[in-house]
Amino acid sequence: MTRGSTPRPIVADATIDGAIRHCHDELKRRMAMKGRGAFISPHEALGAITEEHKELIDAVQSNALGSVYAELTDLAVGAIFAMASIRQGGMD
Repeated sequence: MTRGSTPRPIVADATIDGAIRHCHDELKRRMAMKGRGAFISPHEALGAITEEHKELIDAVQSNALGSVYAELTDLAVGAIFAMASIRQGGMD
């Protein structure tokens, strides 16, 4: 720690578990809404994740913490679904 810097707060396990549950719940909600069809290629997955990344950048630039949280959720859900698509064999 440098002189004059503020120590980083410690993130509790329960807080991390809550964030994971939130992403899980959001993934389930989106699959119920959009279906369970896997991404068919890494390019499709990258397109979805890139779009969410751009929206995250916009939210950060607008300094809207609620929007940042929502976009981080969208990014995590897209990445998790892409990982599941690979494990399922949906990206041959």
